[in-house]
Amino acid sequence: MKRFLFLLLCLSLMISSCSNSDSDSNQLFRNTYDNTSWVDADGVVYTFKTGKLFYVKDTGISLFYEVGTYNNIEYDACVYNTVNNLIDSEDNDTFKIRQVTSTGVGSFCPASSVSFTFQVLNENTIEVQTNYDGLIDSYLINKTNSISTQNAVNGTLLGYLW
Repeated sequence: MKRFLFLLLCLSLMISSCSNSDSDSNQLFRNTYDNTSWVDADGVVYTFKTGKLFYVKDTGISLFYEVGTYNNIEYDACVYNTVNNLIDSEDNDTFKIRQVTSTGVGSFCPASSVSFTFQVLNENTIEVQTNYDGLIDSYLINKTNSISTQNAVNGTLLGYLW
């Protein structure tokens, strides 16, 4: 009987300790930072919401981006047959996304790949690392008051590539 009670006690301790850590570790970036806004040094505001890659507001225009394949996208005097917005990885503190374009029709329209990695540094700061076909840059965005995304439009469909 003592062995049974000891086993029951150990089992209940294991279950309670696992349930707390599992729920935190399985939380994804866009769930954790749902409906939060972040601003960079130039005043560009990024907002994260579940169901979208991100929202961006710059000089009066509000755009959103979502996972998907888009066809015949006009951008910078080119027409790209395909533009793919992808999630490379996502966990609680890191969100890595990529946009891949096919070769476009126009004077200089090469295929390209652009990635953004959002890495949480602390509750008020995220480091953003960009990789434009091998040209890597990074900058910080800081938490700000939430910005309305109500009138945002699909940036890829409008020809605003990353």
